[in-house]
Amino acid sequence: KKSKSEIIAHRIELRERKHCMPFSEENAALYNITHEYGHMIQNNLIQQRMIEKGLDLSTPEMFVDTAKLKAKNPYVRREAYAWYSKTKLEVAKECKNEIIEIAKQNNPNFDYISNISKYGENDSVEFFAEVFANSQLGKPTELGDAINIWLKRREIVQ
Repeated sequence: KKSKSEIIAHRIELRERKHCMPFSEENAALYNITHEYGHMIQNNLIQQRMIEKGLDLSTPEMFVDTAKLKAKNPYVRREAYAWYSKTKLEVAKECKNEIIEIAKQNNPNFDYISNISKYGENDSVEFFAEVFANSQLGKPTELGDAINIWLKRREIVQ
């Protein structure tokens, strides 16, 4: 079991290795929860999109292919959730593209790699959570600033 100080020291080490986004020292203990809150925001957007596509929340299992769920092959079982997976990726990519576009509007010389963590660099879902955490924890990059604008435009925050 790690102590709070060990967890904070590890998070700071990850920041220094650029595995996670920049944050101010006093917010180190909040990084993980803020990152996960970013996932919650995006999951809500995914749910909204699924409702637009016909999901009835009274029968959430309707998007699961139950025949594939019973298969012995794990790859076939994973395909049981194809509708959700496709929608999740669709929403994540849209969010990422919109946020990057705002960053480019703010700075025509915007450099993606210098503004994103290694963890968020190649995964659209992790991109959102990483950039959200960065935007809230005291040391926003251009992407952190951009997601704050994006959140206001989407009326997710005031």
